[in-house]
Amino acid sequence: MKESTERLFQEYARRFPQCAPLAERARQAAQRIAAVRLPNKILTCGNGGSCSDAEHIVGELMKTFRIRRGSGAQKPPFAELEEAIPAIALGGGAIGTAVLNDIGAPWLYAQQVYGLGQEGDVLIALSTSGNSENVVRAAQTAKAKGMCVIAFTGSGGGALAGVADILLNVPAAETYAVQELHLPLYHLLCAAAESERWG
Repeated sequence: MKESTERLFQEYARRFPQCAPLAERARQAAQRIAAVRLPNKILTCGNGGSCSDAEHIVGELMKTFRIRRGSGAQKPPFAELEEAIPAIALGGGAIGTAVLNDIGAPWLYAQQVYGLGQEGDVLIALSTSGNSENVVRAAQTAKAKGMCVIAFTGSGGGALAGVADILLNVPAAETYAVQELHLPLYHLLCAAAESERWG
C-alpha cells in the first residue's frame, strides 16, 4: 500500500486499538475495493441501521470522500463530475416490494444480486449478528456468481463467517455497539481505497 494509505491504517489503529486484529483483513478489503472498475461494481446491503450504512458506503465510493478526484474530462457536460468507484446500494422501492410480495423477505437482496451481480463484482454485506437471513442469502448468491464477499459483522461473525471472503467482525455484540465500530471501519476502507486510486 502507498505510504499515505498506510498512515490511514496507523491512525485507525491508534483510535481503535480493540480492532487491531482486523488490520490485515481490512487492508485486503481496501485493496479489493480499490481495484473495482467498470464493468464491475460494488453492491452493498444491510437491514435497519446497516441499510443506512450500506447507503453511506456508496456515497463515499461514488464521489470525493477525502481526496479530490477530478473527472478526467475537459469539456462539459462531464467536467464537473468526479471519477467514482462504481457502487450501488441494494434496497426497497418497486423491486423490493415486488420481491417481498412475490417470493418473500429472505430473498430481498438475493434477487437483486442475482439480477445485477457478475463475476468480479464485490458484495459488501452488513449484519451486526451475521445472521440476517436476507443478507446471508445475498452473500450466498454472490458467491455462486463468482463475486467477492466482504462481510461486516459483530464479534461472532454468524452465518456470514462461513460465506465471506473477507470477514470484518468487530469486537462487539450489541447492535448499537457493533454499528458504532462499523462506521469508522468502513470509512477507513473507503479512504484507503480512494488513496490507492487517487492519492
